[in-house]
Amino acid sequence: MTFSRREWIKFAGGISVAATGTTLWPHKTRAGNPATNAIRLNENHRQLFLDDSLIASRHHVVRTVHQAMKHPEPVLVGDRPWEGPIVAQPVVWFSPERNIFQMWYMQDWYAPPPRNICYAESSDGIHWEKPDLGKVEWRGSTDNNIVWPERITQGWIMLDVHAKDPAKRYKGLNQHFKAMYSPDGIHWTEGEHVTGMIEEDDGPGLFYDKSRQKYVFVKRAMDRSIFRRMSHTAFSSDFIHWEVHPHIFAPDERDAARAAERGAERVDFYSEAVVPYEGFYLGWVDCFYLSSIGQVGTKNQYHDGVIESELMWSRDAVHWIRVAPGQPVIPRGPVGAFDHGFVMISMSPIVRENEVWLYYTGAKCTHACGGTIDGRPALEDHDHGQGDYQSMSIGLARWKLDRFVSLDADDTFRNVITKPITFSGRALTINASVTGGAVQVELQNEGGKAIEGYQATRSDPIRGDSLAHAVTWAGQPSLPDTRPLRLRFRMRNASLFSFNLR
Repeated sequence: MTFSRREWIKFAGGISVAATGTTLWPHKTRAGNPATNAIRLNENHRQLFLDDSLIASRHHVVRTVHQAMKHPEPVLVGDRPWEGPIVAQPVVWFSPERNIFQMWYMQDWYAPPPRNICYAESSDGIHWEKPDLGKVEWRGSTDNNIVWPERITQGWIMLDVHAKDPAKRYKGLNQHFKAMYSPDGIHWTEGEHVTGMIEEDDGPGLFYDKSRQKYVFVKRAMDRSIFRRMSHTAFSSDFIHWEVHPHIFAPDERDAARAAERGAERVDFYSEAVVPYEGFYLGWVDCFYLSSIGQVGTKNQYHDGVIESELMWSRDAVHWIRVAPGQPVIPRGPVGAFDHGFVMISMSPIVRENEVWLYYTGAKCTHACGGTIDGRPALEDHDHGQGDYQSMSIGLARWKLDRFVSLDADDTFRNVITKPITFSGRALTINASVTGGAVQVELQNEGGKAIEGYQATRSDPIRGDSLAHAVTWAGQPSLPDTRPLRLRFRMRNASLFSFNLR
């Protein structure tokens, strides 16, 4: 069946977010000008539409959250004797010196400790090699790719391109919360114990924030009384002394209602992956729809259920806003797929050329992988079994640059008008996909009057699909000197993802 854009927008309620008029600020570089009440933009940053903080008005224009393009098959599977059928929790960084992708991952999540950390390399991020490192003995031989014989859990490895000491270019934390350092990601030495962490800390969000000049760790917070998973954020200037911010990011009563609708007891925030992105923090949160198995309140109690990843953002890496709660952006695969049981992130995403890449653990089974309640699965919407279903592998989710959220217009011209903005850029580009329609941009003064020579009628229509359409007026790309000004996007059959004033 074929839909027009108008019909698509009308019926796409499952992936669209209605206008809310929110005044949240996703760009920490903005500041209001008291004299004009204009918003100051940093021309080094592209402006996304995660909310309406920049928008004065939009009518019959739908905000749509876009799911990832998933690689159809796992990019890495367990195919070595020391790995078993389970490889999980990948951490991937791109080395600019060696021009390769590097991956650290855990073998056999369900094996008794110690669980080995293995290493792989790739020139394209899709096809991976597992080199014989000669470091760790396994059954009498060191011909394997085991890089660390003990567990480093869920993303506690990072490539620090800002490190002054080349011997500490790679950093990590081991299971005893000792700092680890490496010049190449393969040969590691242990350092001192870090402060400010506790044994229950967990989570994949470890990175260096150049703007803060601090290391950031978005990590697990636990309510031990019911074993509830939440998160909060720690900061460090030296990677050793950490200060945990007291704010807890936790599910709310709407999540409880969503869990009940799906037959689960509740939702936990299992883990988060975060990256500094265009002046704010972009993140993904794993939502765990769980039910309890075993005797509640005892060591025999554990949780089962599906896990899906949603999009979130923050101005400060502490207070998080979910873009579309309940709508996964990395959904589980169909029945029989390698990621049908759950999708779990364990690393910060990689911004690579014109795409954002995020590796994840995909499992055929759900979280408990074989646990049942009274002989039946804890949740009814998934296959659950033994053998082949007790497997995990590593998948890849991708988005084109900035294409997480769009503003969509149907087959009638619609308007999106920004609030007054001020900036020092001299040209405008937009990230847009236009199919059988057009986008034109009118520049207005602060009061909303079109600036002479920059009316919509003089705007050269933009068509086609590009991450950086150049906006011109009768062939002229230069912006006027008027500041502040408003942007009026006149759109038909178009999706607008971001704009850039440079």
